[in-house]
Amino acid sequence: MKQWLVFIAGMVMVGCVPQEQAKERASQPIVSTEEQLMESGEHLSEASNYLDDIANEFEENANDFDLAAEQARDPAMAEYFRGKAARNREEAAIFRARSEAMQREANRASDVANDRSIDE
Repeated sequence: MKQWLVFIAGMVMVGCVPQEQAKERASQPIVSTEEQLMESGEHLSEASNYLDDIANEFEENANDFDLAAEQARDPAMAEYFRGKAARNREEAAIFRARSEAMQREANRASDVANDRSIDE
């Protein structure tokens, strides 16, 4: 619920949603069907996979920069390439963390949908 309110507040701040409409949405309870939850979980899982792909690209770039650093004749260029490799590994870690968080949300949505279908 908190995330929903933060999202609505952000939309109001950038002017995408009129303030009255935002207040109305915020006051309504969020009720999702099992099908909506499963669909949300699938979308989050797809997004997680996409973020993993991006992380893998950064990791591949880091490996290429490591190779370039090894082959560089100039020590300054080698240091430059090592720095680029480190930065790419940092980006890969960031995208992996985002991917893991999204996958946890996808699993949570699926678990809630399954719990609801069992209850019925």
